[in-house]
Amino acid sequence: MSRTAGTWLEGVRLTNGDNVQAVRQLFEAFYSADEAEMDALIGDDFVTHGPGGGAGNAAGWKAMAGQIARGVPDTSTEIDDIFGAGDKVAVRYTSRGTHTGELFGVAPTDGALTTSGIEIYRIESGRIVECWGQYDMSELFTPQG
Repeated sequence: MSRTAGTWLEGVRLTNGDNVQAVRQLFEAFYSADEAEMDALIGDDFVTHGPGGGAGNAAGWKAMAGQIARGVPDTSTEIDDIFGAGDKVAVRYTSRGTHTGELFGVAPTDGALTTSGIEIYRIESGRIVECWGQYDMSELFTPQG
């Protein structure tokens, strides 16, 4: 099917306001392991989809944030791209830090660690209710040496 500029977006409402801001806030809360702020942003039925099933639900999401905070306490995350359309927001990001604690079953290396990911969030009634993610954690799981 061939599409021409100006027609393929018909019926899609581009969003770069409240939904995008909510996802930015979720990133800040996640990488600072701020459970109260995460609770304010995610819906009661929040569900994640990703490698190995992802974090699963809100409790798993918050537990993962805590595990990252303990494993890489100096994590710095940069949002490389973020945009929204309709009820969804897409984010591409890169995280960097020093692997000083156990992380996802991997013993600390005290070395620099860079991971990246792409996530798509769905927002409903002002709350983030769903997340699909794909991640590159090859530096973490590849033996160094």
